[in-house]
Amino acid sequence: MSESTPSDPAPSSAAPSGPRPGRRRRRKRRSGGAAGSPGGAEPLEQRAARALAELAAVARLVAERHHAPLPDTLDLQLPLNGAPPGGHGFVDTVRAAAEAARPDDAVWRPGHVYCFQCGAPDCRHARPADARALFVGYAPTGKPQWLDFVEAAVARRVDGVERLYHRPPGVVAWAETDALTDELLPGFGRGRGPYRVLGQAAVGLVPADLRSPDADRVALTLQIVETQRPQTPVQLRLNILGLASESVIAAAADGAPHGPAERLRRLIEQARRRLGVFTRRAVTAQARGEAYDVEQAARGLLGPLRGDLVRVFDADARRTQHAQTRREEGARPTATVWRDARQAGDDRIFKDAHHGTLVVVGPRGRAHVFTAEARHVTSLRLGPGELERRTTKGRWTLPPPHLVRGFREHLKASADAREALA
Repeated sequence: MSESTPSDPAPSSAAPSGPRPGRRRRRKRRSGGAAGSPGGAEPLEQRAARALAELAAVARLVAERHHAPLPDTLDLQLPLNGAPPGGHGFVDTVRAAAEAARPDDAVWRPGHVYCFQCGAPDCRHARPADARALFVGYAPTGKPQWLDFVEAAVARRVDGVERLYHRPPGVVAWAETDALTDELLPGFGRGRGPYRVLGQAAVGLVPADLRSPDADRVALTLQIVETQRPQTPVQLRLNILGLASESVIAAAADGAPHGPAERLRRLIEQARRRLGVFTRRAVTAQARGEAYDVEQAARGLLGPLRGDLVRVFDADARRTQHAQTRREEGARPTATVWRDARQAGDDRIFKDAHHGTLVVVGPRGRAHVFTAEARHVTSLRLGPGELERRTTKGRWTLPPPHLVRGFREHLKASADAREALA
């Protein structure tokens, strides 16, 4: 009869079946940790709180970097399917919300350009260091860029740029839109926000006192800016760079009624009224849930504005040049008009190819301009060799005989009329 030994115990029917106790304890620890038991893995609520605290810290850093107030709350969309979302979207959302929370005077300062790099409209980058400097756009990080007006005109190959080197100098102007903001990076002013430069019309170089051709010259810019405060409609503004609005008004009050200062003042007021109309249209469209293209409206204003700026200053420049020419020519010989016209031979009567008028050349360089009907237009004094230059270049040519005969008949009739009145 065999006996069981302690080293070979017999199986017991009462022994429990299933996993070993040690394995049961390990499973219990894992399941207990997921349920939030003490001593287990981090509870889900704590993980969520930690993630939200980190996002709030990032949001504070974004607001500090852009010198903007931190909004109280942030509406954030979090995709839950697919690849984890990148951080750029969150940073851009925080930046936009922080910039929208700025007060109006935190972004708008007349005569300044908002600096996205410093987050201020009155930092050292927001104004030119020189009166001849022109705003030419933003650096990628939102820093305003300035360039000498003449250098900017040459770089852009502006028509008539050679007039800037005349004495006295003339003026040139041009308009720009998208090129001013194309270099901006996301998060540094690109896209819509509380401040956006839509375009500008620049003219220069103009007298700083808007009157004297010998005064210091400045670059003048009329800039269209879009601003929008939180919970308020968009607003289009006219920003004047190079000259203060108060200086223009004062110069217009002290200057001639139709002088350049008064013409500029009227042009500025007209542009502001137009922008007011555009703003009302944008507000109405926004209230109706409709789209209104403020960029297109700005472009439609900038083109005519550029031409108007040239006419404001170029009219006086042309008159100044004309007066200088008259001084060089001497006094106009109007006293001898009719005597020189009657005594001139056919070879001293010319037709102006540009204007279609007749020019009678008298003694000592005197020249008198008439219509074909013998109506006197003006008189001038020709310099040495001037007659030869004009005839050689074809500017003045001998008219056909029948035109000369008709002119002489009108000339005689005009003389008879003057004698009858005398």
